[in-house]
Amino acid sequence: MYQTKTMEKLEMIACPKCGNPMPLKRRELGYHVCVNCSTVSAKRGVPVMRGTGDHTWVDLEVMTQEQFERYEEMENKTKSEIRPNKPNKDNLQGPFTIVETDN
Repeated sequence: MYQTKTMEKLEMIACPKCGNPMPLKRRELGYHVCVNCSTVSAKRGVPVMRGTGDHTWVDLEVMTQEQFERYEEMENKTKSEIRPNKPNKDNLQGPFTIVETDN
């Protein structure tokens, strides 16, 4: 059976920038302003498979928002190079190309 833990009452202090309440624990952890006044962007994660054969695992690469945007940009560029936009041909089926002949 799962056990639930009740939330402890946090001691609050005033944010030096906006004056709204913020947890004292946030100051103890090294932050100087509340979450709303913070200029630090959120972190993003990308799962990456590593290893070969039977010895594979998935790591999570944690990065800043700016790094993630550059990663997505490079990923989209790579995908477009791998699969270039080809004109739609209705005569393609499976791995074979059906050539239309004049009969």
